[in-house]
Amino acid sequence: MREVARIQIGENLHPYSLNFDRTGTRALVACNTGAVVPVIDLATDTVIAKAETEIDGCRAIAFTPDNKYALATLERNNTIAVIDLGTYQVTRSIPTGPGPRGIAIDDADETLYVSAFARNTPFAPDDDHPQMAHSVTVLNIKNVDLADAGAAVPFEELPVGFGPCSVAVFNTEKAGCAADKIDTAVANLGTSVAS
Repeated sequence: MREVARIQIGENLHPYSLNFDRTGTRALVACNTGAVVPVIDLATDTVIAKAETEIDGCRAIAFTPDNKYALATLERNNTIAVIDLGTYQVTRSIPTGPGPRGIAIDDADETLYVSAFARNTPFAPDDDHPQMAHSVTVLNIKNVDLADAGAAVPFEELPVGFGPCSVAVFNTEKAGCAADKIDTAVANLGTSVAS
């Protein structure tokens, strides 16, 4: 078993969560304060870079299937920062639902799921970005050039109820869960919410 290390990522950054890249060699830290995402080299337990974001309030990190980009939710400006893992630079921001917190990606079709928590987050939908609060924003990043700030990212939204904080993607066949039970539970949830 590996010895536990205490890694200094910087003062007053208030780590909220972290995630390991797909190689298992780096961890990126979502910090609630400080407009940076520290990158930790897990072989040396040291911070090797700090990706600068346009605002603080980072809540969660996911990685594209090819491990070229980290996707970081920025709750305070309702966007996802796309971080190039070769340069540790933000290549673009993708608008999402208000108060994004949780983020997960389905590797099979490169669909990104982001929870829109929306607590105390100013948000003014417009024609280009009419995302709704208390939903999960579903973004299709397949065939989207994440280095191109102007490349459109198709999206849709799923209303889920008040304050979704996280989201996960898993294969029900591998998790040993019967898909029909999930479908029944979702149908019953929709019924109980409507009543």
